[in-house]
Amino acid sequence: MDASPPQACSCLSWLKNWPGYAVAFPRYMQIIRDCAAEVQAPLIDHYTRWDRLRKYSLSNYRLLMRDSMHLNRYGNMVMGLDLLRRFGFELSADKMDYCREGLMTQCILDLLEKQALPVG
Repeated sequence: MDASPPQACSCLSWLKNWPGYAVAFPRYMQIIRDCAAEVQAPLIDHYTRWDRLRKYSLSNYRLLMRDSMHLNRYGNMVMGLDLLRRFGFELSADKMDYCREGLMTQCILDLLEKQALPVG
């Protein structure tokens, strides 16, 4: 397999088998941002949002990760809460207690975003 990734917006099946996946992930995410901007598509940039937390508190970031590339159930909860908010849905009152940790983490991510801590 060729060691260099293909150009942006092509089939991404190569990604899972490419040995430099983790190293290339920031570059890949920039390609996604560039493509979204080019076609004026909405984008929820989870990578930038989560990278702020990783740089601010690696220990808290790791509490949300299954491994270096994948979220655990709490990380997925936070991502889901972000998606709910982005699409204009509200979490029902009966789910608030269950999602307490996710809501607190979402608040931390919001604060880090407001502080505009540099990423990259």
